[in-house]
Amino acid sequence: MENEYKHQIEATRKELAAAVGEAFRADPAQIDTATLELLKSGICTPDEYGALLHKAAEDGNPTMCRLIGRYAEDAAAAALEAAGGYMGDPTASALRAVSYQSKSYNGKQWLEAFDYLTDVYNRACRNPAMIDRWDGLTAETVDRF
Repeated sequence: MENEYKHQIEATRKELAAAVGEAFRADPAQIDTATLELLKSGICTPDEYGALLHKAAEDGNPTMCRLIGRYAEDAAAAALEAAGGYMGDPTASALRAVSYQSKSYNGKQWLEAFDYLTDVYNRACRNPAMIDRWDGLTAETVDRF
């Protein structure tokens, strides 16, 4: 019986991974051309890159998150070069931070949450005393799912 559940969990995770991959796939229909033109112009400050990224994330637009991150990464490289390679340059550092943040809009958190629930389930199977603690261990994750 336990193996049957493990197979069901594995199948569900594969379905979830496929759905997450589809939801976070680059989609040309999600490109905001006005924002893209602004990014291409090279006039954005690190704060503006951050604001654009925040808006794209709020709008549920992973394609624009990725594009903004890429432009921020390129701008960080240019700022680093302009600073003579000084890694502590505040402009380059701020742009790298935006680029780094953009990489978190990939759906990975959903797979990690599922894996956490799976881990708690597997531990409870080996230690039935944990069953009474299921709600306390998983409630927050389930609520966010």
